[in-house]
Amino acid sequence: MGIVLNRFNERQITPIKDVMLFEKIFPTNGIIQGCALTHLGGNQVSIAAGTGIIQGRDFTITAETLLVQLASAGTMPGRIYIRYNLSDTVTPAQILSVCAT
Repeated sequence: MGIVLNRFNERQITPIKDVMLFEKIFPTNGIIQGCALTHLGGNQVSIAAGTGIIQGRDFTITAETLLVQLASAGTMPGRIYIRYNLSDTVTPAQILSVCAT
């Protein structure tokens, strides 16, 4: 047959098929909803539950408290980011922080 319905009764969708579709629907990467950050004091930051998308792959963040790196002296800008690495089969997505100029 020259055509097959991918999303139909008793069909299984592979992640790559979803990625191809999501990349067209969501051409930009980022947070879809939630994931608000709150400074708790010291080196603790709370991240709220939420969802987002990176290169056609959606992710879910559960609410948690992160321990972030602080400047060794004075003040420095910092950021919290998502590291995305599909070659890492154990943890392909991670929430990380950095404190640097």
